[in-house]
Amino acid sequence: MRHDLRGVPLSSGSPAALERYETALTQFQTYVGDPVATIDAALAESPDFVMGHLLKALALFTQAKSSSWPRPKPRSATRCATTPAPTTASAA
Repeated sequence: MRHDLRGVPLSSGSPAALERYETALTQFQTYVGDPVATIDAALAESPDFVMGHLLKALALFTQAKSSSWPRPKPRSATRCATTPAPTTASAA
């Protein structure tokens, strides 16, 4: 059974696919390069490489537009404007 650089056992994947997987993982973690294209090359080499499919799913998930996620409504500016400013005691 093959293992990745962290010692995680991999059920499948050719040596070339594993090398591309490691490259894609580094690209994903450092925001350098195109991890999806790199992992696609690994999956073309070894279509049954489960960890490669998982990495691709994670990369695509994190690349989703943030606008598709619900965001909390911003506070009203008038509420902040009506809050009195704190007072400080002057030294005598």
